[in-house]
Amino acid sequence: MQESLENYPQSPSLEPVTHRLRVVYKGVTVADTIEGWLVCEKECAPTYYIPIADWLPGTLVPAKTGNMTSQWMGRARYYHVVVGHAHAARAAWAFPEADGEFAPIRNAVSVYANLMEACFVGREKVLRQSNGYDAGWITPNLTGITQTPAMTESG
Repeated sequence: MQESLENYPQSPSLEPVTHRLRVVYKGVTVADTIEGWLVCEKECAPTYYIPIADWLPGTLVPAKTGNMTSQWMGRARYYHVVVGHAHAARAAWAFPEADGEFAPIRNAVSVYANLMEACFVGREKVLRQSNGYDAGWITPNLTGITQTPAMTESG
């Protein structure tokens, strides 16, 4: 079923995900959940969050550099995604101090889909973004223009 990014709310909102979410890196399923969360914002690709408990132990290693700040969720913490000797630097992040509406994602992590081998929403494989901003996950059912949400990154 088609879903338009233009119909998302102007300010971000948080919703539970009704589909299985899965992240694959270097041939290993590093995250797999049926209890994920979705942050959606008008004209931005949705960002999916997977509970830390549903990540394969040892695959998330805290990064020492970089931060991201969201006006709605606060300061983020970056993680490297690691499988064996391979690692995707600063490929994942969490908002451990999120509160209010976003409190449910305090113990959840999102990932840049472009840095992983594959990410899935249900049976749909996430598509690579060509606009240089790859925090959101684009699936074939999405329509509309994607833009950078109200976040700043430094690092």
